[in-house]
Formats: sequence, structure tokens, C-alpha cells
Amino acid sequence: MGSGGGGVATQVANAGIADQFAPYVEGVLADVKAKYDADRAAGPDAVVAGLTDEQKDALSAGKSLAEDAIAGTGIYDMAAAREADLKGILGSGMGQSSFGGNLGSARSQAAINSALADRSYEFQKDRQNTAESGVTLLGDVGSAQQQYKQQLLDADDLMASRFFGYLGPNAVPTTTTTTQTGGGK
Repeated sequence: MGSGGGGVATQVANAGIADQFAPYVEGVLADVKAKYDADRAAGPDAVVAGLTDEQKDALSAGKSLAEDAIAGTGIYDMAAAREADLKGILGSGMGQSSFGGNLGSARSQAAINSALADRSYEFQKDRQNTAESGVTLLGDVGSAQQQYKQQLLDADDLMASRFFGYLGPNAVPTTTTTTQTGGGK
């Protein structure tokens, strides 16, 4: 029979920066850390692009238009136009009635009232649609402002992600040594 031997297997793992890469990795890490510290000290505006003047102007104008649309003021003030249209309808209806010899008749008055009511209803529906559009526009303005504010609130996360992103899985090479001792059979 043969003699057998037992052996001891030993595995040693050395984690860390391989000696030949250490000066480079440490330099890069120092640069990344300095950038991270500078970003943190400067605050969110250092890492989140601010709104441009055009965006600020558009937001301001959009808010103003939205508020005017909701209130029915400014370019959305339809009162004078409604009054002129209704007077025109009333005047033409009365003129037609008088030329037709129907001035004062119940049928003529009912027709005029119906025309005025129909036109007034159209104006009211238009006004409602304009107000709804204004609300939507104001919501869009608010959403843009909220998204920007959220970016500012997330700036610290962004800075940390950048910092640790630079330290990805291949950023720090490691060395592993395996030693096996002992004999076989």
C-alpha cells in the first residue's frame, strides 16, 4: 500500500491597492475628494444648472398669462367684446323686427331673447375653456418650478453619486495571493 499524506491548504487574500497603482489611484482619489468637497462647499447651484434668463422670462410670462386667463383680465378680458357682440345681436334683431313690422311682438321678442341667450352661453363656455387653459398653464409653470427645486434638493445626492461613481469597481485594483501547501497521496 502506498503512503498518503495530508496537506494544509492556506489561502491568503491581500485586498488593497496594488503597489504599482497606488500612487496613481491615490492621486485620482485626492482629486475626486477635492472636487466633492468643493461641490459640497459651493452648494447645490454648483452642480445643478440654473435657469436661463429665457426660461425665467418664459416662466414669468406664463404665470402672468395663466393668472390673466383664470381671472379673465388682460388679453383674456372678453367683457368688452361680449358686450359689443350682444349689442350687435340685439340691435340687428330689433332692426330686422322693425323692418318686418314685428316690433314688439311676442314672437320677435322670444327670437331676440333666444339669440342673446345662445350667444351668451357660447361666450360663457368660451370663458370657461379659457379659464381651464389658464389653470393648465399655471400648473405647467408650477411643475417647471417644482422640478428645478427638486433638482436643488437632490444636489447633495448627485454630488455623492459622482464621488462614489468615480470609485467604481475597477477604480481600485486589488491583489490576491493564494498559497497551497501540503502533499497529495
